[in-house]
Amino acid sequence: MKKIGFDLDDVIADCIPSLLEFYNRRYEKNLKFENIKSYNLWENGMGKTREDSVRIVDEFSEEEIPRIPLIKGAKEAIESLDGKIWIITSRHVKYKKATYDFVKKYFPMAEVIHSGDFHGNGIKKQEICKQIGIEFFVDDNYDYAFDCAKNGVNAFLFDKPWNWGKNGLRRVKNWGEILKNLNGVKNGEVFSRTSGQG
Repeated sequence: MKKIGFDLDDVIADCIPSLLEFYNRRYEKNLKFENIKSYNLWENGMGKTREDSVRIVDEFSEEEIPRIPLIKGAKEAIESLDGKIWIITSRHVKYKKATYDFVKKYFPMAEVIHSGDFHGNGIKKQEICKQIGIEFFVDDNYDYAFDCAKNGVNAFLFDKPWNWGKNGLRRVKNWGEILKNLNGVKNGEVFSRTSGQG
């Protein structure tokens, strides 16, 4: 049985569009999805500092996690997979229960693990994948996906404006492409890390 891992936000949960709607409404801004060119939200104008951005994301998370929609095709695709599913997220552990409830609502078969990649004080995604034996992993954060690939995982980058221009990973643009690539993965194969697009 394949061991398959997915990031949660902006791979399964359509987080950034929901966050932008919340932010623009609450702070009377007009920040657009295509303006999000960096994973570091403060570099896109959502707050002036990292601390500002973290506070805004905390406000959003406390109020909106249960209402974040799924990315189109995610539920049907994951339900169709023949393998053990892990959701590996760098959401803060203080939202562990809300995150667990969200995942289990749609994917009762999945295990949920919080990494320490963004907030620190915890194990990183590539280490989690190595420990569990994840064979296939999808993330929208280039650094996390690339670190997994360097550790022998079939890692794919979910195409988003904040990872455009980042090369060296196989990109997937939607859940149809995820399924196509997953079905093409052979045991032990690591895809070339020179096939990225920008």
